[in-house]
Amino acid sequence: MKIQDFEKIRSKINQIISNEEIAELINNNEYLKTIIEEYNTAIMELEMQSIELNQTQLNLETERQKYKDLFYNSPVAFVVLDTNGNIVDINSTAKILLNYKNSENPFLTNLVTTDIPKFYGFLQEVTKSNTAIKKEFGLYDKNSDKNLQLEFVGVKFNDPNTYQEKIRIVINDITERYELQLKTEEIYQQLTSMLMSGNVAWWRMNVKTKTVDYHPRKAEILGYIPEEFGRDVYKILELVHPEDLEDAKQAMRDHLEGRTKFYEIVYRTKTKDGQYKWIMDRGQIAKYDTNGNPELVIGIFTDITDIKKVEELLIQEKNKLLAANEAKSKLVSILSHDLRSPFATILNYLQLLNERFDIFDDIKKKEIINIVYETSKSSLNLIENLLEWVRSDSDKIQVKKLKVEINGFLKQQLDVFENSAKLKNITFELSGEKNLMINTDLNLLSTIIRNLVSNAVKFSHKNSAVYIDYNKVDNMIVFSIKDTGIGMNQEQINNLFSVSHSFSRRGTSGERGTGFGLKIVKEYINKLGGRIWVTSEENRGTTFYFSLPIE
Repeated sequence: MKIQDFEKIRSKINQIISNEEIAELINNNEYLKTIIEEYNTAIMELEMQSIELNQTQLNLETERQKYKDLFYNSPVAFVVLDTNGNIVDINSTAKILLNYKNSENPFLTNLVTTDIPKFYGFLQEVTKSNTAIKKEFGLYDKNSDKNLQLEFVGVKFNDPNTYQEKIRIVINDITERYELQLKTEEIYQQLTSMLMSGNVAWWRMNVKTKTVDYHPRKAEILGYIPEEFGRDVYKILELVHPEDLEDAKQAMRDHLEGRTKFYEIVYRTKTKDGQYKWIMDRGQIAKYDTNGNPELVIGIFTDITDIKKVEELLIQEKNKLLAANEAKSKLVSILSHDLRSPFATILNYLQLLNERFDIFDDIKKKEIINIVYETSKSSLNLIENLLEWVRSDSDKIQVKKLKVEINGFLKQQLDVFENSAKLKNITFELSGEKNLMINTDLNLLSTIIRNLVSNAVKFSHKNSAVYIDYNKVDNMIVFSIKDTGIGMNQEQINNLFSVSHSFSRRGTSGERGTGFGLKIVKEYINKLGGRIWVTSEENRGTTFYFSLPIE
């Protein structure tokens, strides 16, 4: 009711009560007087409420206009729909975004076809929920001829004018975010594919909780599934090789305490099958807490086992080349000295014999011929040893195994030394189990035995014995060749098998050596899967031991 209406009612009532008769009646009747006073009070209250109501209506209209201005002019896209998805109201931003035309429903004409059923499902969800519902939809933009990705946030409400249920939707263009997300996922998939096909994985360690997150590839590299591998730092450290553990811990401490810019370490870690792999671990602090203490470290875990194997092969090849160069130098030295000297002796004696053949008697001639013979024999032995050594160092030896009875085979080898042993009155004492067989390369074994027996004879005193023994120990045959000759000191023992050290000395009767025999022996024993060792004492003799597999 308007204020003017109250004024009209009050004016009519005042006219009535201003009548003298009615005024007198009221003045004489307390009850009527009370009613008139209450009426005046009520009229005043109604006037005040009417004023407040009018102000409220005015404010409401102002707010409604503000809402309309906000709705229609907002940079945010707003749409009001009925529960069937028909547009009831739409602002200008939404019209542009949806390519809206009055004659069509943009949700039917412009949404990606596969998203239309999804849109109606979205409407049903909104009508059933008391909270906002969020969904993403694809929409074809005719202006740019490309698909947009939109986010709909819908909430239901009751229209105060029609009292019908409506749906208000806020539409956000998330195309850039969506494309970035797709790109990020693509990069992640590429990275994951790279990690899965390679030997690299990322990890992230929480310094405070001592837990580690990592790409599943890290566990897989070590033969585990992530559930088996766990996340506890201390459990993971238990897999590190004991020789590398302290270095790995110290590398992390140095980085966390600011002594190094990066955490970087190469170590061995155990796989599920008990083997060890070489790992290169690199990382850096990525986050500090409010007190400036390290909180998060991220890094890369790389399996470099194959690289390490290649490095080891390169080192082996390098050592072989160095040994070959040393051997070449040694060979040149021998050819220039050890062979030149005896051949010069031979030529000198032959020249002497040629010039004085008619002067020398038969005894002198025989003496010169014997010197030439012994010198030639020594030189031939040197050449044979050189050829054997070169052959043993060439990796061209093909092991051809045959079974043989050991005792009989050793007797055949000792027969070769019958004459040289007689010259010094040396006897051979052979002992070992009869009928014991070995499956090995007989040519290589023969060279081994001959070299060791030759040394024993050479360094034995006259009227002594050389002891040859063999025994079965587990799946090996252990041979020993012992003399009671001049023996060796520890330094000489250490240099026996070294390619880089020449160790040659004359025997007890002045026999010359080449310094290559024992090197050949060691090479051949290694070829046959055995090993060689020696015990010796100066002036008491030497014993060479070597073992070979039975099969």
